[in-house]
Amino acid sequence: MGNKSVRVIAGAMVVAGWAGYAAAQNASEIKIVLPEQPANLEPCGTIITNVGQILSRNVVEPLTIIDPKSGQPTSGLATEWKQTDPNTWQLKLREGVKFQDGAAFNAEAVKFSIERMTGGKLTCSNIAKFGNAKLTVTPIDDLTVEIKSDTPQPILPTLLSVVMIVSPNTPADKAVNDPVGTGPFKLSSFTPQTVVLEAFDGYWGEKPAIARAS
Repeated sequence: MGNKSVRVIAGAMVVAGWAGYAAAQNASEIKIVLPEQPANLEPCGTIITNVGQILSRNVVEPLTIIDPKSGQPTSGLATEWKQTDPNTWQLKLREGVKFQDGAAFNAEAVKFSIERMTGGKLTCSNIAKFGNAKLTVTPIDDLTVEIKSDTPQPILPTLLSVVMIVSPNTPADKAVNDPVGTGPFKLSSFTPQTVVLEAFDGYWGEKPAIARAS
């Protein structure tokens, strides 16, 4: 299992004590046992362990990814960023990315996802990472977005690692259990007992070696 996507989805097993089981399987389908079922699959709650284990970087992806060794933000759906003043950051977005429902990933999709997270119309655990900051998101062009805070945000690229980007077709005013993102796996089904993920053929990155995970 040298594939990055396999390592990401198998990471859920470490918490559940099933890492050895994951490594022992070498097939197109794996089964993962978690210690408890998630209450929902809302991408705004990926800082909650049992939600994040399933969704984060599998179904939905963030703008930045924290390197576990250095603790620094690295490229996710954003490939570059620069601070233009104490309150403002400008991000370049990854080209050639599609959502699992066929919608385009672009600056407007980033604006939608951040405003959905910060708008107050749904309970969003991830917003806690931003404290009381108020964010204004402005698309500059299709693949460039400006994020301005009402207070200085010197570590905004780090905070963006909890901003899960969802399809603009996602309801903006209610939590969902059928998330659509840009990740290597798409949600196939969700019941109180089982979550099934299937490989997304249109994934922009390295294709998963596993076709199905339940």
